Amino acid sequence: MLLNSMMLINALLTHVSDERWDEFIGELERLNVRKAVVRLMNIPDIEDVTSGILDFQANIVRVTHRKKTTAVDPDADASHAQALRVIWEKSRMDEELDEQGQVLKWRKLGFEHEDMSFEFRDVGVLGLECLRRFVETATDFAVLVLEQSSRPAEKRCPIGKASNEVVELLSEHWAIFAPGYSTSTTFQPFFLDFQKVHSLATQFFIRMWGESGAVLADFPRIAALVRSQIKVALRSENVRAWIDVERDFNCEYQLVRDRQMQELEREDDLLSKVPVRNLRAKLYKESYEFVRQQRIQCLLQGAWFVIGVSPGAPPRDPNRRPHRPWRFMRLDNGLKYLHYVDSAVKFPVRNGLEDLPERIDVSMISEIGKNTCAPPPNVLRDSTDLPGSAPSLSPLSFSLLSTHEGSLADLIAPDKSRWADWTDGLNMLRRDGGHVTSSETAEFVQALTEIGLKIKLLDLSGEMVEIPNSLVAGPPPMNTDYFFSDLSG
Repeated sequence: MLLNSMMLINALLTHVSDERWDEFIGELERLNVRKAVVRLMNIPDIEDVTSGILDFQANIVRVTHRKKTTAVDPDADASHAQALRVIWEKSRMDEELDEQGQVLKWRKLGFEHEDMSFEFRDVGVLGLECLRRFVETATDFAVLVLEQSSRPAEKRCPIGKASNEVVELLSEHWAIFAPGYSTSTTFQPFFLDFQKVHSLATQFFIRMWGESGAVLADFPRIAALVRSQIKVALRSENVRAWIDVERDFNCEYQLVRDRQMQELEREDDLLSKVPVRNLRAKLYKESYEFVRQQRIQCLLQGAWFVIGVSPGAPPRDPNRRPHRPWRFMRLDNGLKYLHYVDSAVKFPVRNGLEDLPERIDVSMISEIGKNTCAPPPNVLRDSTDLPGSAPSLSPLSFSLLSTHEGSLADLIAPDKSRWADWTDGLNMLRRDGGHVTSSETAEFVQALTEIGLKIKLLDLSGEMVEIPNSLVAGPPPMNTDYFFSDLSG
C-alpha cells in the first residue's frame, strides 16, 4: 500500500502539466504530504519504500528549484501580490517618502530597492514564500522591524536581504542547482521542511547581527558565519533530531565565531563568496552530467545479471529454480529500450542487439527498487539452499518497477560496482532524472566538483585576482543615439 502510494505521488509529480502545476503542488502542501513522508522516514524496516522516498526527495528538489527560478511578479500574479501584502501588514509600518521624494516602503524591511521583482530575482517565488512563512511564524515580526528601525541606519539588520541570503545558503547546502541533479542517497527530513529551517536560520542571522554589533559592510561576514552554522546544524540529518538543530541555531555568537575561526584555518574564505558559489553550482551540474554519461555508457555496453526470486516464495516453488537463471541486458543506442536474453549459462554476447530478442520499454520504468529480491538456489557461490529456508534479500538486487505493471525485472548484480552503474544509470536515464542510489556515485560527483573548483581557484589565486562579493552594474547610457553595426556583410 505504501509502495503504491509513493509511486503514484512520484508519477504525478513527474507528469503534472505546466497548466496544473501550481494547483497540484498547492494541493500537496495542503494535504501535508511532506510531513507524511517525513513520518515514513522514521519507521524502521521500510526498505521496500526507501527508493520511493528518495524519488520523492528528488522530485521536491525539482519543485524547489522551479520555485527558486520562477520570477516574482506582483502585477501579473495575484498570489505574489497577496504574499507581499501579508508581509507588509505584519510589519505594521507606514509607507512614507524619503528625502528625495521617493516612496519609502520595502526599504524599511531591509531591502535595497522598492522593486520587489528585482529584490527576489535570485530566489524567486521560493524566497517570497520563505519570507512570508518567517513573518507569519515569528514571535512578533512588527516588534523585530521596529527594533531595527530604531537603530542607526548603518547598524540595522536588513531583514529582507538576510532572508534571501539564507535561501541561497540553504539551496547551496542541499545542492538545489538544477532539476534532475539530486545526488542524496540518504533521507533528508529537514530539507522537506525547507521553510521551517529557513525561519530558524533567518532568526539566527538576525541574532548574530545584533550580538556581533555588525554594520552594513559586515553583511558578507555574517552570511559566512550563518553558512558555517548551517553546515553544522544540518549535518547527518538522516539521524539527527529536530531539537538538535534548534540547539545548534541557538548557540551564542562567541562559540559560533570560535568554531568558524577553526574552520577557516582549514577552508579558504573564498568559498563563501557569491561568484564562487555560482561557480560551484556550474561545476556541480557539469560533474553530474559527466557521471551520467559514464553510467549510461555502462548500460550501452551491457552486463550479465542473475534473475532474482521473491523472498516470500515457498521452498518448493518452481519459480525459485528457474531453468534460465542468467540474463544479459543492454541499452539500445536510442536510449529507449533495454534489450535482453535469458540463458541457462553465461555466453559471449556479440555487439549489437542480434542476440537479445526481448526488450523492456524504458519509459515504462517509474522506479528503481533496491534490495528487492533473493538469488535462486545454487546459482551464486555464496548463496545457500537449506531445506525449508526462505531466501534472503541480496544487497546487490534491484527491480525495475512500473506504476501499472508491477515489477518488469528482478535482477542481482555480480558486484557493488556493477550494481551502482546500473541502478544509478537507470535512474539518470528516466524522464524525471530519478535519484542517485549509491554513495559511490554521489561521492564521485562531489569529488569531481571539488577538484574542478580548486583548479579554477588556483588559476585565480595564481594570478592574484581579487574576487568581489558582488558586481555593480555600470551606469546606463546617457542617451540612445547609437546603433549596432551590421557585420554580416
